[in-house]
Amino acid sequence: MQHSSTGSKFGIGEASGVAGLLGGFVVALASAIFTKAVDATPALIILICGFAAAATIVVYAAFQSKWPVNLKKLQPVVVIGIILSNLAVFVYGGLQVNSLYHVVTPPPPPPPRFDWTFWSPVNEGFKLDRRDQQLSAVAVSSDELDVFAVGNDNQIWSAYWEGPSGWHDWYPLPRNDKFGPGVRRITAIARPQIDKTDVFAIGDDGQLWWTWWQGRAWSAWQPLPGDARFDPRTQTISAVSRSQFNVDLFGIDLNGVVRTAYWDWVHQRWSSFYNVPAGPMTFPQTQNVSAVARNAHALDAFVIGSDGSVWRTNWEDGRTWAQWDEVPGKPGFDPNTQQVAAVSRPGSNSLDILAIDSRNRVLSNHSDNGQDWQSWTAQIPDLGFDHVTQRLTALARSPLNVDVFALRSDGASPTDGRLWSAWWNNGLKSWGKWFDPTLGGAKFDVAQQNVAAVARTETNMDLFVIGSDGALWTAAWGIR
Repeated sequence: MQHSSTGSKFGIGEASGVAGLLGGFVVALASAIFTKAVDATPALIILICGFAAAATIVVYAAFQSKWPVNLKKLQPVVVIGIILSNLAVFVYGGLQVNSLYHVVTPPPPPPPRFDWTFWSPVNEGFKLDRRDQQLSAVAVSSDELDVFAVGNDNQIWSAYWEGPSGWHDWYPLPRNDKFGPGVRRITAIARPQIDKTDVFAIGDDGQLWWTWWQGRAWSAWQPLPGDARFDPRTQTISAVSRSQFNVDLFGIDLNGVVRTAYWDWVHQRWSSFYNVPAGPMTFPQTQNVSAVARNAHALDAFVIGSDGSVWRTNWEDGRTWAQWDEVPGKPGFDPNTQQVAAVSRPGSNSLDILAIDSRNRVLSNHSDNGQDWQSWTAQIPDLGFDHVTQRLTALARSPLNVDVFALRSDGASPTDGRLWSAWWNNGLKSWGKWFDPTLGGAKFDVAQQNVAAVARTETNMDLFVIGSDGALWTAAWGIR
C-alpha cells in the first residue's frame, strides 16, 4: 500500500529524517569529544561531516514524503551520499581516537649524551708560575667550583665558577706574611653541608696555616697548634672530610714521621699533631700521604716507602691507628718522584690505589673490603708515562666508577703534553684504554704540571691545569 504525504502526519520519510539527524549528531559529537584532546580542527571537521550526513538524510526524507515524484530519480545519489557521509564520520573519528593515544604517549627521549668540552682558559690576564706552583680545586656544590693557586705576589688567590653565571675574576685571600717566595702547595677541602671551605698551606716557618670560608668572608690565617713542622717545598698536606663535622689532616714532618691532626667539632678547635701510628716508621721527605675516608668511621693512609713498596695504616671509630703494614707485592715505585693516588668509591668499603712504576707503567691494586688486597697489575693498557715528572690524579665519582688522569708528552719538548684518561669498567671488571678526552689541541708542560680534578656529581667532572702561558685552563665532562 502506498502512503501519501497527506495520509499520515508522520510518515516513514519523516521518521528516517529525524533518526538520521539524531544519529549523525550523536556520532559527530562523540567523535568530536574524543578528538578535542588532540586538535580542535579535526573535532570541528567531524561535527561538520556529522551534520552533513544528517542533512543528507533529511533531504532524503523530503524526497520520500513531500517532494514531486519526478525528483525521486535522484534517490540513488542521495542514498550513496548518506552512506559515504556517515562512513566518513566513523572512519575519521576512529582515526582521530587512535591518534589520541599516540600523541598522549610520545616516544621516549633519546638517552643523554656525555662528552668532554674543549680546553678553555679562565681569566687569561691573570698569570701563574707553572714551574713552581700547582692548583688545588674543590666542588663546593653541584653548581659551584673553587680553584686556588699561589700568585706572583706569593699570596694565595682564588677563582670560582657558578653554574648560572660562569667564571668570576681571581681575588686574593687574606694576606699571610709567612708566605714568601718559592714553591708552596695548597690543600683545599669543601664541606657543602655546612657551606664551609677550608684552605691549608705550609708557611716559611714550617708551620701549617689555615683559613676558612663560611658563607660570607674568609677568616684571617691561623696556625695549627703543636710543634709539628713540615717542608713547604716538598709537602702537600692531605685533608679528608669524612662528614660535615670531621676534617683530618696528614703530612710527613721534618723527621720523616707521618703526623695527623683533626678538627674537634665539640670544642670548635684543632687538635695538636700526633704520630700515625705511635711507632718508629719513617718515610722519605719527598713523599706525601694519600688519605681517604671509606665512610664516616674509617680512614686509610698510604705512603711509598724507601723500599718502593706501598705502606698503609688505617683507623676505625673506637680504635687507635693500626701499625704500618705493607700492601702485598713489590711494585718498585720510586719514592723520590712518585706518589700514591688513592680513592674509596662512594657507598662502598672498597679501596683503589695507583701509581707509575719505574718502567713508566701505571699499576693498580684494589681491595673490596679495605683489608684483603689483590696483586699489583698493569691493568690499564700500557701507554707510557714519565714516572719522574708525572703523578696520577684519580676520582671515584660513584660506586661503579674510577677515573684516572695524567699528562703525557707527544714529542721531544716537555711542553707538548696532552691530558690522557682511563676509567674502570665495572661491567667488564677491567680498565678501559687510555684516551685523549678533550678537544682543542691544548698543550701543557709535562715536566712541571700535574692535573687537578674534582667530581661535582656522578655525572660531572672538572679538570684544571696551569697552561704554558701561565693561565688557568679547564675542561669538563657531563651531559652535552
